[in-house]
Amino acid sequence: MIMTKCDHLKLLTVAITLGLCSSFVSAQTVAPTTIDLTTAKRYAVEHNYSVNALRRAVEEEAARRDASDAAFLPRLGVAGGGETVSEGGDTQTGRVAYGYLNYNLFAGFRDRHKSAIADVAFEKARINLKVEEYKVGLEVEEYFHIYLYKKAQIEIKARDLKRNDEHRQLVKRSRATGSASETDVMEFQIKDANIQSELVALKQELEDARSNLKRLLGEDVGSGIEPVGGLQHQHVLGDLMTYLSRIEKTSSDVLIGVQDVAVAALEQRVIDSRWLPEIDLEAQTGFLPGRTGETDVKPQVALTLLAKMELYSGGEVRAAGREKTAARARAEASLKDAINRAIRRVEIGYRNLKVIEARADLERNNVDFSTKYYKSVTEEYKRGYKNSADLSSAADRLTDSEARRVELDFNFLRQKIDLEKDLGAPLDVEIISDPSVKKAAKA
Repeated sequence: MIMTKCDHLKLLTVAITLGLCSSFVSAQTVAPTTIDLTTAKRYAVEHNYSVNALRRAVEEEAARRDASDAAFLPRLGVAGGGETVSEGGDTQTGRVAYGYLNYNLFAGFRDRHKSAIADVAFEKARINLKVEEYKVGLEVEEYFHIYLYKKAQIEIKARDLKRNDEHRQLVKRSRATGSASETDVMEFQIKDANIQSELVALKQELEDARSNLKRLLGEDVGSGIEPVGGLQHQHVLGDLMTYLSRIEKTSSDVLIGVQDVAVAALEQRVIDSRWLPEIDLEAQTGFLPGRTGETDVKPQVALTLLAKMELYSGGEVRAAGREKTAARARAEASLKDAINRAIRRVEIGYRNLKVIEARADLERNNVDFSTKYYKSVTEEYKRGYKNSADLSSAADRLTDSEARRVELDFNFLRQKIDLEKDLGAPLDVEIISDPSVKKAAKA
């Protein structure tokens, strides 16, 4: 076959088109990026907008704290200009040019209290940053576990689907020998359709969990992230009193409340300091004002020590004092309320967690028993002792037990996260090896 130039051009056009399509498909298909929980939490904390905003807030408070220290240092400067004096119709003009140093020797400890307030504000900003980092990490952990939970549910349904297909084949063979009816075969066909429908819904829920996790991690991670790992079977270590004793050191509401009380107390002291005198020292050197008209003007040095005390301010100081006293009492009451609420939440959360932990342990035994029961029913069906309804019921019991086991593991982790939010610190846990999971996967 002889090809013309037109044929060559057509082949070249087709090749280019196929190449462009291949490149487009490759660009649209993003390989999944596997990510573990520790990496996901660290990445989210580094890129979260609210965390970054609070980092800037810490920098602001650090600058304010440094600015408050300026009150303890002298102020140096220069002044210059002209001075005009009129007396008895005679007007004289002279120059003014001098350097000065102002230093506050005593201000009723007001500057010291304001500096302490700046220190507390800086510490409060740091606490807010740590709390937000911690909360973002827990939120990532929550969606991470939701993803693993949906993934585990899909795996359970896939095993159920596989078992159902095996049952359908068994029943078909029994139908061929006359020991089973057509309705027995139909029962497993209907069950197959139901499982397929549930899988469609679970896969959509899995993608929703992936989207929520991606939102926390940021757009830069790509759309194909794949969380790795599995739901862990954990036990919480330590008794309730151990965690209750940590509340005042770890609870975010309590820590912030402590800082609010400290600020209220210091602000009250600032107002009280206005009842004390102020003492200022000022030194000046150069051509000072007030000497215009003198025939022999030379540079001078002036030193002024000035003490002043305000005797009446229209009741402003007294009213401000009552305000700050009430503010301090309010802050102290809010702190006590925060402690009580934290104690109540931790008590309830800890007890709920221990209940879920006990149920999860018991469900392990149910999975083992259901697995043995299912195997026994399958063997007895093959020998003709059990019917198709018994076979389907045994498989359902095993699937339900596996689903409850996974659900309890997920509920434990979710309750653990809620308790850690209230406590403000991670719980001490032990990861329990779970051989029943491997047995269930093989069944």
